[in-house]
Amino acid sequence: MPVRLSIVIPTYQRRAWVQRLLQSLAVQSLDPSTFEVIVVMDGSADGTRELLAGFSAPFSLRAIWQSNQGRAAACNAGLAAALGEVVVILDDDMQAAPGLLAAHQAMHAGPAALGVVGPVPMQVPPGAPRAAAFMRLRYQRVMQHFAQPDYVIPPGEFYGGNFSARRATLESVGGFDALTFSEYGAEDMDLAHRLALRGVRLVYNPEALACQDYAKDLAGMLRDTRSEGRAEVALVGKYPELWPATRLSQFAVPGAGLRAARSALLWLGRVQPAFPGLLARALSWLEQHGPPWPERVYILAQGYYYWLGALDAIRANQRAGRGLRQVAPDRSAPETLAH
Repeated sequence: MPVRLSIVIPTYQRRAWVQRLLQSLAVQSLDPSTFEVIVVMDGSADGTRELLAGFSAPFSLRAIWQSNQGRAAACNAGLAAALGEVVVILDDDMQAAPGLLAAHQAMHAGPAALGVVGPVPMQVPPGAPRAAAFMRLRYQRVMQHFAQPDYVIPPGEFYGGNFSARRATLESVGGFDALTFSEYGAEDMDLAHRLALRGVRLVYNPEALACQDYAKDLAGMLRDTRSEGRAEVALVGKYPELWPATRLSQFAVPGAGLRAARSALLWLGRVQPAFPGLLARALSWLEQHGPPWPERVYILAQGYYYWLGALDAIRANQRAGRGLRQVAPDRSAPETLAH
């Protein structure tokens, strides 16, 4: 008998996107009586609750509202409410292809403990911020990498916006770590690492397709990157063995000139706390009104804001006397980042 599915959708302030995702789930090739959908509103106050109350769905639809606690906590709330044997987690900016749920279901028909990741090609509508095209290219490369025959996804490459696993497997590792990861970044890598420690293989299924809309501008992308830096410091403080899987291990990758420029900018961000915000606004203006940027410029901008976030967390750890309190170009030559 086919396994029953629970689809968990964490969301915050994205009513229109939730509606679109639900509409795509309503036309799945899978019999709608074989799955349920649980939408967890993480403090949403934009009409999502009213949408769900009036949405006519061919599947069982449940809505959960909680105060704003972050994506990890929202996923855990959905997991706790799930009744299906397999849980599929879909971010709210996805559009499910008609065969998505059937593809996830088929992967769990056997006895193997699997975590299944589906492709999330980005859709960039006309007039979208230029940063969206950069992000689309980045994810295209990730998916091409995943598509290698028999490729097992390491925790450092895992993303959980289109992901499935058996509910018992997720429960056995305690779901997401919502206490450590209450903001954007690293909650997926943390979950993937704990699943891998349990012997769960993280695999890619190109048939489990969900298109993703990316609507953030450059400033939004840089805010996420700074948050990611903070989160990866917390991750390595929890699991030191994940150091090589994070950007923290790449501190010495740029040439000496770029490292010096980055250090100067990081110092300026410390002595003038308003500087990073002013720089982000200036970069956003230049991106919108100037000539198109080469990919290298986006990478350098992301790198700077990542290290701003990492420094935020490292200095907080230094004050508290716990957690990761330095990063190093390599294991043999520690270098503190206390500028």
